[in-house]
Amino acid sequence: MFARVAFDDVVLLLPENLFPISYVRLQGRDVDELVSRTPCDGRAAWEYVDESHAEGRHGGEPRVRLVMNPYFRSLLRGLHLGWAAHLALGNNLVIDHFLQDRDWTDECVEAVRGSGASLLSVGVHCSLDEMERRESSRADGKLEGRPMGLARRSDELCHSSGLDYDVTVDTSRQTTDECVAAILSLMAAADRQDSPS
Repeated sequence: MFARVAFDDVVLLLPENLFPISYVRLQGRDVDELVSRTPCDGRAAWEYVDESHAEGRHGGEPRVRLVMNPYFRSLLRGLHLGWAAHLALGNNLVIDHFLQDRDWTDECVEAVRGSGASLLSVGVHCSLDEMERRESSRADGKLEGRPMGLARRSDELCHSSGLDYDVTVDTSRQTTDECVAAILSLMAAADRQDSPS
């Protein structure tokens, strides 16, 4: 049995008054209850920062990066350590993570490996066109809503930390069933390898 945990779970730990103005406006909600008075004033737990002029393989604009304040970054570290604690207790997890920054990747992998659990890493890829199509369809006022440009910049940053994946899937070229089959096939092979002869 597996429990699913995700990067987005860290947002659920926050009081809504720490959400950034841009995110709350995207949801069409009132910003008067927020601790931030202006975008990027350092009070929100995270911000979406314009990096349209940064180096990157896509270029263009908008290109937006998620940037955490120290409190939110500390919550993310706690999430990583919590996942590792569950793994150390023998709980199986499927970790859905947005590995934008190298330090997030290193910290998460170190915590998971330190738990003694087996790690099967899956690199989930998608074409930029499809990611941007999905991004525009998510601007629906719900938790999944994100500003345009996050997909474009994230595609330049994610998968750049040198993590060696056990299997990769491409959700713009493979169906969900094909992606699942590739992952389950590798899990079955790992189980056979770990089983005593």
